[in-house]
Amino acid sequence: MTPKLDKRDRQLLLELDRDCRRPLKDLAKITGAAIETTRYRIERLQQLGVIKNFLTVIDGGRLGFYYYKVFFKLFNVTEQKIRDIIDDLTNEPRICWVIRVDGSYDIGFTPRVRNPREQSELLDKLRWKYAKHIKRWTLSVNLRMDFLARDYLVGQTNRLGPLGSYSSDKPTLKLDKPSELVLNELAKRPRASATSIAEATGISTDVALNRIRTLEHEKVIVRYSLVTDVQVLQHVNFYVLIYLNNVNAAREKAFRQFCQRQPNIIYIIKSLGEWDYELSIEAPTVATYREVMMSIAREFSDIIQEYNGMMVERLAKYVYP
Repeated sequence: MTPKLDKRDRQLLLELDRDCRRPLKDLAKITGAAIETTRYRIERLQQLGVIKNFLTVIDGGRLGFYYYKVFFKLFNVTEQKIRDIIDDLTNEPRICWVIRVDGSYDIGFTPRVRNPREQSELLDKLRWKYAKHIKRWTLSVNLRMDFLARDYLVGQTNRLGPLGSYSSDKPTLKLDKPSELVLNELAKRPRASATSIAEATGISTDVALNRIRTLEHEKVIVRYSLVTDVQVLQHVNFYVLIYLNNVNAAREKAFRQFCQRQPNIIYIIKSLGEWDYELSIEAPTVATYREVMMSIAREFSDIIQEYNGMMVERLAKYVYP
């Protein structure tokens, strides 16, 4: 049964997507509801499964990490075996994102590792373990990721731009122990208050507040958001790989800015690998998804060689450890 969401529910989802640490009183004011009603609405959206989890987006590049993207095409498997593989990937602490897709590949995942050797060792371990079931695989490096709000939830079409970005070319920052403790707590509990974080870590509230502000200022924390379950909303999610050709810097910039303005695109990744960009698109219908991709393909027919759209059947994991 699809949950019935009214206008205030959708506005609340959008505001939490923009910043899930926003105080209840601010959320209540924006949505025009009482504070306790707003608290109840958030809890209800979680109980219904509309909100899978809240998310502290951490720029691993600032901490010396790299993000890769791996896709597996499987064969000689049952659906139960695919679920077992997904569970295995989900339980690996170095993997922060796992999806089950329908299309050219069956499973996609994102490892967060210190260097190419660690990535190679992790991938080799998985390839050896599931050698009888992996027909082919492919890999890319995430160079830049732009995060966008789910403006489509309220029918909004005008965007101010990305709500946060991370890239692989930023200088590494060494964290002190209190900063590490605070960051770990925020990764687990994005909406936790500074007082709650202080109690959990054994530091003072003032120190916790200071470290939160510093982590935000230094762009270690990119944004606070949420993860929704599109199946519960009866929406669709497509993951699209974009292959460019004969591109120059000006046309690539125009392509990225055009994608940023599309309200159904929730993030954009610049990749180094077989493809050049990745788009995550959420839409109420498959027809809406097609309209988005047709508009992009028309506008950039001179540089888009092809694209590969895969329907996301399940988002099994999305965290920033």
